[in-house]
Amino acid sequence: MTKKQPNLDVSSFNILYDNVFVKGLEIEERDGIVKPASYDDKPELGVVIKVGGGRLLDDGAVVPLSVKPGDTVYFNKYSTTKFNFDGEDYFVVREEDIVGYIR
Repeated sequence: MTKKQPNLDVSSFNILYDNVFVKGLEIEERDGIVKPASYDDKPELGVVIKVGGGRLLDDGAVVPLSVKPGDTVYFNKYSTTKFNFDGEDYFVVREEDIVGYIR
């Protein structure tokens, strides 16, 4: 019996609890214009792609996340899990490791 290969793309990746799926960005400013740049190290800035269902409390209640898909977030780069889909780098970050966001 042959195992079925999972569909490994961004749309099939599901996020649990208080985790946030982020596509990393690095900003480069040149002549007053800010544009994304290529990067080799983990970025600290990214765009939210998907969010989990919320933070699970001890009493079983679930608190919804503050960030949502499309938000640009600044996060602690040392507390991420890195994934690569189709040659693009993505990160899973817990909401508590997000410093702030722009909507």
